[in-house]
Amino acid sequence: MRVVVSYKIKNKITIDTPFVVQHETRAYHLARDEGEISEVSVIFTGQDVGNAPTFTSGDGGNKIPKISVKDNYSLLAERDIRSWQSILAPYQCLDIDFSTKETAYHAETTEEQEAIKLKTFKIETGEYKGPSSEDFSLYGRAFLAIPKHYDTIAKTAFYIEGVHHLKSGHCIDAYNLFYLYLEANFNLPFKMAAAKKSLMGNPEFQRALKQQAKDKTWHRSDVTLTLEGISAPEYDAEKLTKSIIKLRGHLRHNTLSNPNRWDPHNQDKHRQDAVFLSGVCQSLASPIFSTTFEPEYADEFLRLAQEKKHMTKINVTITIKDLASALPHDIHLDMNIPTVDDTPNLAKTAMENALQYVNENAPGADLYAIRANLSPRGVELFRYDLGPSIGRK
Repeated sequence: MRVVVSYKIKNKITIDTPFVVQHETRAYHLARDEGEISEVSVIFTGQDVGNAPTFTSGDGGNKIPKISVKDNYSLLAERDIRSWQSILAPYQCLDIDFSTKETAYHAETTEEQEAIKLKTFKIETGEYKGPSSEDFSLYGRAFLAIPKHYDTIAKTAFYIEGVHHLKSGHCIDAYNLFYLYLEANFNLPFKMAAAKKSLMGNPEFQRALKQQAKDKTWHRSDVTLTLEGISAPEYDAEKLTKSIIKLRGHLRHNTLSNPNRWDPHNQDKHRQDAVFLSGVCQSLASPIFSTTFEPEYADEFLRLAQEKKHMTKINVTITIKDLASALPHDIHLDMNIPTVDDTPNLAKTAMENALQYVNENAPGADLYAIRANLSPRGVELFRYDLGPSIGRK
């Protein structure tokens, strides 16, 4: 018996054509509706048909009809998808509706077909649109990393919820959730002095803080922060760290006796503060997502794509003039990309790979043109005639 547990994804994200990613004892699939992700599924194969729902009829008498469902699959599936959601959070915060799910039971033999009385049960909710466009491989590799990131689910949940609140305009709740992410990940003490000492002595936090504070966005005239320590040409790490903690205390406590209490009807006052702290948290969470680019996952994803013939071959011609040649000459490359969609993402990937090849193999050469055709159809994917003035340093 094959059991499939599916959850609706509320964000509407357009991705390339996905395929079923098999990993260890489970498989994972992203369903699309008109090119946009609509749900994510966990597939359990080779299951004992005895775990299927059972139905006992009333036989027309006093006996009450009864349906019995063993729902262990949903618990396992939700754990996997929460881990997947946590891995992807620094890149894309997926709004997955865990309160609704569909569980389907599929027979793999004739005998199982007769034994499975209840084929599926499901709850549906509404959806909202949010335009985006993504490469399936980013999501597919994350499926492969699920088992190693179960321990990130609870901690990353604060960051995910914070992003959702920020998008909804609940800026104060968002700020508090981002600070809870810091507390959960660094086991911060509650009192101001102790929390400040902990964060000032934490190199991981200070690197993320520096990265965010150095962004020129925060020095624009139209950006208003109540956080302190950013306005100077060189940010004040100690002052900024203390200000982050102090604002946490102010926004968590809003008693009527406080003359400086915040106004729940003026959430925008702290929008930029929440955006700033979200950037710090994203930097801290990013290594989780970055692990999906490691050879362990990249190679396995490529192997699966090749196995499922989910590949596109591209013939690339690069025209350059280097020190070894008096005249421009062509370099021919064959690329195999794990997708079956002729999209801008495919062209972007081919272009990036071509430029990387030139940088690594012909440093200093003048780049004249890059042309790419789909193989074996010969359809032109893109053509850039750059001329002799483009130098690659």
